[in-house]
Amino acid sequence: FAVVMDLLTKLGRKDISVLKIGTPHPLPLDLVNDFIARHENVLLLEETYPVIELQITDRRNVKGRWNGYVPRAGELTPEVVEELVCKALGETCTRDADEDLKKAIEELKITPKPPMLCPGCPHRASFFAIRKAFPDGIYPSDIGCYTLGVNQKTVDTSICMGASVTQSSGFYLAHKVDGQLRPIVATIGDSTFFHMGLPGLVNGVYNKHAFVLAILDNQVTAMTGGQPHPGTGQKLRKGDSGRIVPIERAVKGCGVEFVKRVEAYDIDEGVKALKEAWEYAKDHREPAVVIFGHPCMLLRQEQPKVPVRVEEETCVGCKFCINFFNCPGLVFDESSKKAYIDERFCVKCGVCVNVCPHGAIQVISEEGK
Repeated sequence: FAVVMDLLTKLGRKDISVLKIGTPHPLPLDLVNDFIARHENVLLLEETYPVIELQITDRRNVKGRWNGYVPRAGELTPEVVEELVCKALGETCTRDADEDLKKAIEELKITPKPPMLCPGCPHRASFFAIRKAFPDGIYPSDIGCYTLGVNQKTVDTSICMGASVTQSSGFYLAHKVDGQLRPIVATIGDSTFFHMGLPGLVNGVYNKHAFVLAILDNQVTAMTGGQPHPGTGQKLRKGDSGRIVPIERAVKGCGVEFVKRVEAYDIDEGVKALKEAWEYAKDHREPAVVIFGHPCMLLRQEQPKVPVRVEEETCVGCKFCINFFNCPGLVFDESSKKAYIDERFCVKCGVCVNVCPHGAIQVISEEGK
């Protein structure tokens, strides 16, 4: 809705009627049918499944997913919405904003990057440990900000909440039929685990499926606004408190015997725990769980500052830190073919010291200041 209104303002179109639906189910059908009957040309935009569209009895004047006008797959990004609205209005899309953006990028000397995990995000260290432990592993993942682990090549699948666990069962059985046994490491967030991970884990235990479930515990529901969950014990209602449900006890309650918690920032300890977990899962033909714990950076908790720098003489320009650690604070200079620390984004978590295979990332000592 906000994108559509901004776009109509940009186009200077005050003659367009807009109906915003607050309750897609139950749908105020009389209101919707009356709106459609008063207009010959109606564009229907909704995320993600066409819940509103499928409840409309007469869609002859409606441009939507049902007739292919609106894409049936993919996110309705601002660019897609602009194209659809302009096409429906018979107008040419304007691209002035793109030129302004290019100019701003040049002035600020910013290198455009795809979405990535926040600087200092504990999930980044966890993903790095997973890939370091099992470079040939299978990595089912889930819905959350940690889906961005795809940038570190440690997310193979992301379908729906809880699917990382159930897919791991499927991958295990499929490879078992072929006589193969590749390491399977699923990733799921703490809140997503409580929401949809428990049934799949019980199923894996009951049916004796060998895989490792890595629970990324950052003590918050980070992707959707920082809500609490059973693992935190906090409640959104003022003055109300819940009861903490420890993840370890929930996992053991599902029948899992191997449960280990590690500090997410400790990559070496994470690698060790993962290898132990896979050996256990493989030998006992059942899931093993490793919990990577560290607070989300958005919680703004104080932690030790570890300033680092890239030793230019040692850096060989392999881009390993860029491709497999993928931190906004690490940048590659194409002219010098060297990596360097961008102080604007570095939060001094110090994890990247363990990343460079050539030891080029070094802690800045007090004497070196």
